[in-house]
Amino acid sequence: MKKPLYQRVIGYVVLVFFLVVILLPFYWMFVTSFEPNSDISAYPPAYFPHQWTLSHYAEAFGQFHFGRYILNSVIVAITSTFFVLLFGSMAGFSIARLPIKGKQPMLIFLLIISVFPPLVVITPLYMLLRDVGWLDSYQALIIPYTAFNLPFAIWILRKLESQVVV
Repeated sequence: MKKPLYQRVIGYVVLVFFLVVILLPFYWMFVTSFEPNSDISAYPPAYFPHQWTLSHYAEAFGQFHFGRYILNSVIVAITSTFFVLLFGSMAGFSIARLPIKGKQPMLIFLLIISVFPPLVVITPLYMLLRDVGWLDSYQALIIPYTAFNLPFAIWILRKLESQVVV
């Protein structure tokens, strides 16, 4: 049954309100990136830049080598995602298809591990990586990211593998 017109209008008004609230910070960040420094802290703020500048981007990519940071992030993200999918799919398939004793407690343990806050292990992880000599290296990020994301990936991929008909 179709809702009355006033309910649909109220729904759309609420939807537009939340859309504006969610997108306004992104718009503000985008516009501010093109304003000169003097206009950023001006009061009252300008909602649209009077002067456009690319100096912030030139400084970020030229002086601070932001492109290298983006490349490092892409390398770490792609590599850790590859390993999570590789190991997670193998483990998920094995758990879904093979008769394993204690499968349910193991799955519950995996779910508990996936909600464990990584912040708790930052200090011991830092000391371990320092002792091994891996600080400022790709493997110092790839291995922990893979380890933190693997339990949840195994849980999800186990559910997907059990639904696939071979």
